[in-house]
Amino acid sequence: MQRGQSVLIAGGPGAGKTTLLRFLLQQLRGLRIVTIEDVPELQLDAPNVVSLITRAPNQDGFGEVGLSALLVEALRMSPDRIAVGEVRGIELGVMLEALNTGQAGGGATIHSNSLRSVPARLEAIGLRAGIQPELLARQVVSAFALVAFVRQSEGMFQIAELGRPVLTERGFEVIRVD
Repeated sequence: MQRGQSVLIAGGPGAGKTTLLRFLLQQLRGLRIVTIEDVPELQLDAPNVVSLITRAPNQDGFGEVGLSALLVEALRMSPDRIAVGEVRGIELGVMLEALNTGQAGGGATIHSNSLRSVPARLEAIGLRAGIQPELLARQVVSAFALVAFVRQSEGMFQIAELGRPVLTERGFEVIRVD
């Protein structure tokens, strides 16, 4: 993230995805960072950080502000980096568009069972966002320089595997980086 590259952090619930993203963002001293989350978990304490939190609709069904809307607004704030706490819906399209049209670096987390299952997970989310798999593959490969898969083992957080998204005949795969 320091060099303007984007990272996608995958893992199961409680694996340490947010912890790793927080650590990476804390290394970006002096850069304007906008975090976007449903629940404030990143909690970066720095003057250069703007934290945006979604809002549920009121009892009449009005006033909802989702991740996609916050991403659009975040781009208007001239951030150096954008971080999305967890990608799981239509915000994927807005995030990929931002990362592929001049936004210099960002980070996000996603639930996944393994490094190899990240493409299938992104395809499922992409379909909900109305993104065709072929377009999604090109967008992901262009947007993310690195995919990190994290897990907890014996109570310890560990980066289990690192990979790089690459295009294949079938879409994209995440190739392990040694």
